[in-house]
Amino acid sequence: MALEKFRARMIPPEKTPARVPFGNPPDAPSFARSKVVVYGVPFDDTATFGKGSERGPEALRHSSARQIETFVVDEKIDLYQKVPIFDMGDFRVESKLTPAERATLQDENAPARDRDRAIRKLEGALKQFDALVDLTRFLRSEGKIPLMIGGEHTMTYWTLGGVAGEKPVVIHFDAHRDAKAEYRGMRLSHTTPMYHHLKEHGGGPDFIQIGIRQTDAEEQEFMERSGVVTFYPADVRRSLAKVKSFISRKTRGRAVYVTFDIDALDIAYTPCTGTPEPFGLTPEEAVEIFRAVHPSARLVGADMMEVAIKNGDHREGTTAVQLLLRLLARPCVR
Repeated sequence: MALEKFRARMIPPEKTPARVPFGNPPDAPSFARSKVVVYGVPFDDTATFGKGSERGPEALRHSSARQIETFVVDEKIDLYQKVPIFDMGDFRVESKLTPAERATLQDENAPARDRDRAIRKLEGALKQFDALVDLTRFLRSEGKIPLMIGGEHTMTYWTLGGVAGEKPVVIHFDAHRDAKAEYRGMRLSHTTPMYHHLKEHGGGPDFIQIGIRQTDAEEQEFMERSGVVTFYPADVRRSLAKVKSFISRKTRGRAVYVTFDIDALDIAYTPCTGTPEPFGLTPEEAVEIFRAVHPSARLVGADMMEVAIKNGDHREGTTAVQLLLRLLARPCVR
């Protein structure tokens, strides 16, 4: 009964823009038989630079179903034999901004009255995502690993809230700290989720940020004061073994949540995302860090966010899927 309640909030994968479930496995498992449950959140109304991540679920489904084989060569396993994945579809976004309102949020010179009106509407629209907390808790109660594909990184605020009771080690791959208290009058936006999560749930020493290379002084001070551990790209390049050793020790016997903003990767690998940054990680470095998660750890959730499609370019979606396949191949997925 509870499953049907949540499925009513979803658009089935066959009716999403991609028209196929994630991976489109030949013998698609039922919800009951699955280990990982995928769902998309096609929303990017708070993005204030480049748009397009609302097409992230489409990009990931399209690439995973039509371009990518499920045999992970470097792991020598067929992922779908190891990890049954069930796709619930896309969260049904029932309230969002108009194109004009989105443009108003992006325009620093927009009249204050218009901005205030757009922000009020946005705040109302964001309330619908409170349901993601309940969905995450439901999936965990059923023994499933939720995998959210998006979509702007704001959504991770709710999914982290859903697993907060399990006190996970959070491994956050990103170019940005996403830790502003507010941005352009928006309390919750793609630049603020980690700030509000840490303020509400604490756990800074169990929060690890990897790939950061863009922040402001207030974010930097907040994260340092909160005890958040940061590995900058230079740390990964120069001392990968030390980074991996820390990750292994930190995750030993622990619950783990991995949140991955695709712009953690260098701009050379992210031609479509809204806020690409130079001097970032390579996909190989990210995979090496996945491999460092201790075998005794338990993955309690993950997400892949800020993926986009532009001009028919699916390189970013393909890279994101290949990263997810390698994350899901780890022993912590069980």
